[in-house]
Amino acid sequence: MSSVRPPVEFVRRVWPVGALPHYPRDQRTIAYHEAGHAVFCRLLNIPMARIEAEQTGGGRVSFAGKYEDKDDLDPLPRETLETAAVELACMYVAGVMAETVLHRVNVSGMLLLDTPDWRNAERVLLMAFNSTAPLGYCQRLARAVLREQWEQVEAIAEALLVKGSLSGDEARAVADRG
Repeated sequence: MSSVRPPVEFVRRVWPVGALPHYPRDQRTIAYHEAGHAVFCRLLNIPMARIEAEQTGGGRVSFAGKYEDKDDLDPLPRETLETAAVELACMYVAGVMAETVLHRVNVSGMLLLDTPDWRNAERVLLMAFNSTAPLGYCQRLARAVLREQWEQVEAIAEALLVKGSLSGDEARAVADRG
């Protein structure tokens, strides 16, 4: 029996486009944003080298390891590529989704933001689906997962507020205790 799924255009139609309400982009918000990324990295076993929440209002997650281009790789099954793209897109949008949970903002539709995280999420979805339509699904999934893992998000964010940055190993250890 073959699995039947709706076309990606259907996914976009059932999830209206919404706007992100304004809230303070302070140090605390940035720490929770980066913690959202870190929790997804941990759950998906994405190697994380460092996580930072800068005093200037920016932050970043650095990935560990090198990604090399190889000509001799076996092609991935379509389902594997699509699953990986959704997981990676969720990791990218998890930062803003953590902000919305922190500020108790109800997201009423698919966000279309012009940020590096959003462009990266769109890029991986385009590679797998030839469309960015699954982005709304990724946002809802990331928000639901972060709510389930909120103690870990809080623990990492609070550690970031104190230290400013954590190694990947430190973030994982904090999350395990959280």
